[in-house]
Amino acid sequence: MTKMFGPPGWSAQQITTRFVTASPRSYDAETRSVDCIVSTGAPVLRHYGTEILRIAKSAINIDRVTSGICPLLDSHQTATIADSLGRVTEAWVERRALMARLSFNQTTDGDAALGMVARGELTGVSAGYRVSEWSVADQDGRIVDPETYLWDDSLVFTGVKWELLEVSIVSVPADSSAAGFRNFENLVLGDRELENCRARMQARQNMTDRMSWLADHS
Repeated sequence: MTKMFGPPGWSAQQITTRFVTASPRSYDAETRSVDCIVSTGAPVLRHYGTEILRIAKSAINIDRVTSGICPLLDSHQTATIADSLGRVTEAWVERRALMARLSFNQTTDGDAALGMVARGELTGVSAGYRVSEWSVADQDGRIVDPETYLWDDSLVFTGVKWELLEVSIVSVPADSSAAGFRNFENLVLGDRELENCRARMQARQNMTDRMSWLADHS
């Protein structure tokens, strides 16, 4: 059996999230669907260093999507059936990004979320995923032997094999990468607004990572 390795505090069953944001431009009222960019794989700061996701067909497991069991959730919640807003009906790689089509349920909560997305009142998307294989490199880009490396926060951990578990609609996005609802290229932010937005997103991401780490080590 191949020995698994990963960042400090990581486990093979760990579910991680990434938040992305943008304005919807692909809303289809007839199919109750909208396209989004799930991830660009952009670097994200974690408590153990920098994390990158490899974006390629060979790297991403979308079996849950093709099987029809990849849910669209309300803020990663799974406590009740009301947390289910719909499902991810398609996923594909395009322009170095993981794309997805989200279909909303014909329920009270699904209708509410769909309306807010269509009107641009909700613009945050968050992906829940699980990494199964890592590549580790130092700050100069040299691959590090996982059996011998000494951990420090300058290392870059690339998820070279990972599985998409769910996509969530969220009220507070927290990723500085350019991703979110599809066809948002016309969304223009001033320099200061963009800088402040990225600062808020990174703060939320750091808080989420810290809480996850503390939960795993409590």
